[in-house]
Amino acid sequence: MRVGILGGGFNPPHKAHLFVVTDALSSGLFDEIWVIPCYHHAFEKDEALIPFEQRLNMCKLAFNQWGNVKVLDVERKLQTQYTVDLMTNLIHTNPDTKFTLIVGSDNVEGMEKWKYWNILKNLVYYYIAPRARGSHWKWALPDISSTEIRTLLAAHKTNVPYVQRMLPEAVFQYIEDKKLYRGENP
Repeated sequence: MRVGILGGGFNPPHKAHLFVVTDALSSGLFDEIWVIPCYHHAFEKDEALIPFEQRLNMCKLAFNQWGNVKVLDVERKLQTQYTVDLMTNLIHTNPDTKFTLIVGSDNVEGMEKWKYWNILKNLVYYYIAPRARGSHWKWALPDISSTEIRTLLAAHKTNVPYVQRMLPEAVFQYIEDKKLYRGENP
């Protein structure tokens, strides 16, 4: 089986993440996409992460439109911090699966800073999703940032139509219902 791994904080998952999955699936390279929210963030962003369970729930809401996209809580079980550890575990527990790591083009230049990059680059294939138009890319993901979404929600405290357009409707409603990113989180 050919599986694309889309990992991240998903804090929150937004429409650009959906575009990545749509592009990856339409490439014909994958039988499934596994969306894996991180439990700990490798680049010391843990303080900005809302609880794992809420990010997992939002991912399930965001990616439920595809039968061949699975949202996994493997990071909660493993509590890995580094992609190399996650991928090593996935490869070991799924020996008949060809894994491809799906990353944004903005992450490619900094990948050598990833823990054990020299090992990781030999473990998996890579599928690059273009974050900005350029000579190598005919299209680019929408310029949407989870950080920007959190900042706007924290500043406005109420329904923000601009933010609503950046999020899958079910995710926006979840954020509204739980009052996430507004300094009122339980």
